[in-house]
Amino acid sequence: MLEIHARIDDLVDLQELLDSGRYPYFGLWWRVDGVDFPEENWGDFAMTLMALWTDNAGALANGVSIGEFIFMDGSGRIVANRVKRSEVLRLRAVWNDRTVHEWTCNDRDIAAALLLAVRQAMVGFGGLRNAEGYMDWLRSLEHQLLTYA
Repeated sequence: MLEIHARIDDLVDLQELLDSGRYPYFGLWWRVDGVDFPEENWGDFAMTLMALWTDNAGALANGVSIGEFIFMDGSGRIVANRVKRSEVLRLRAVWNDRTVHEWTCNDRDIAAALLLAVRQAMVGFGGLRNAEGYMDWLRSLEHQLLTYA
């Protein structure tokens, strides 16, 4: 089963980042069949990644045959290739140009997993000062993903 996790907790003081006007940095990672990639609580520029990944998930849900989900920190990425005009995608988790995990999923599964991660981020931003713009952005991503999932 494919999961994408967003975690806003002790990794960084998100309120401090928001108060200082700096860009939010928090945990974002993929989990497939109990395997975490790049690792559980991977810290990254998660807002940017969720926006990029939303575009890629939408393209795959609409029939594009190849997609890539990069991480900004480190050299990790998920590469998706469509299996012969089907709804099935073959995915590879790649670190330093070496495949570390492979699996298949339906082309809409990525959007559904990402939708849950966006909602996790919304919970994490809820109640924080100076977070309104980010909440609007997350709601926009949620709306897009609902059309793909």
